Amino acid sequence: MRFGERDSVIRLMNIVAEKALIGKFDVGKGAHKLEDRLSKGEKMPDDHVKAYRIFRPRTFEIWCDILSGAVKWYLKVKGRLSEKNATEGKVFWCEVTEDDWSEIGKMVDRIVRHKLWETKDKEMIGAIGTTNKDIAQAFITEGKIGDKKVFEPPINTEYVMSI
Repeated sequence: MRFGERDSVIRLMNIVAEKALIGKFDVGKGAHKLEDRLSKGEKMPDDHVKAYRIFRPRTFEIWCDILSGAVKWYLKVKGRLSEKNATEGKVFWCEVTEDDWSEIGKMVDRIVRHKLWETKDKEMIGAIGTTNKDIAQAFITEGKIGDKKVFEPPINTEYVMSI
């Protein structure tokens, strides 16, 4: 099972890389103080900025958790993932079909294509870059900064799965 799991994790990471990084993030432009550079008027390709924001540490951690939960739920509903393996975090200890990969790709697309990553709003940009997990969690999964709703739809399991 470990070899199948390894291959599935590699495939998932390749899907994420293809949809969010390859041909989008320009290593030459880098990430150092990117938001500061943008606020000072430096021009950057939208895809580069989007990739940078998608992979900010807290943001990345949160949407990965959401994606993981959505994949678990999907594979359980399809009867491929047992409750025991899901509970133990052995998500890819099951057969994942080409149709499943297609659906997982759509989930990643929904995250990567969300309008949130293209925001020009300084408050939202600050929330994307926060290191505070609670603030980042509420921001991404509820679309809120404090008690104020700042975007719709939030990135949560329902959105990722288009429910």
